[in-house]
Amino acid sequence: LDSNPNKYGLFAESVSVIEMKDTAKAVLQMEPFDWILFDRLCRRPNTTRPSFHGNYNESLKCVESMIFDEYTKLAEDGVEHKDMPTFSIVFLSDGRPSDCTRADTEQRTTLLQNLTQLLSSKLLFYAMGVGANGADFGVLSSMVKIVNENGGEGQFVHAGLSAVALSSTF
Repeated sequence: LDSNPNKYGLFAESVSVIEMKDTAKAVLQMEPFDWILFDRLCRRPNTTRPSFHGNYNESLKCVESMIFDEYTKLAEDGVEHKDMPTFSIVFLSDGRPSDCTRADTEQRTTLLQNLTQLLSSKLLFYAMGVGANGADFGVLSSMVKIVNENGGEGQFVHAGLSAVALSSTF
């Protein structure tokens, strides 16, 4: 891997982390995939705690904006779609989202369709349900279905509460 950013400040392999609460916030953005990132991720539980609400749509809007910006920069530099990098999204949740009205569902569908139409096979969408058996992960499963139906690749996993199961997913 190239350990230096390109002219846009992008690394060959990079990771962004978006916290999903009432709003979405990029707490790590375009970080190179290295031991420093690993250290930051390991320390994250010491700086934040889960909260009551998880609004999926705000997080998807944040993801869409970040991916669109990177895709646009690359396209303006002459990179053809077939040569674009693969964009992977790992969406973690402990259950049903707080934004679950009919309008929210329609907006979520549109956001995922827009991402998939832009990226097609360059989109990998992994949804992981982290919680006890019986937790409602229907929305996560439906998100994966939307991505798969629109030309991306998606996978849903219910990892339960086991650290072993979490470490072996995807």
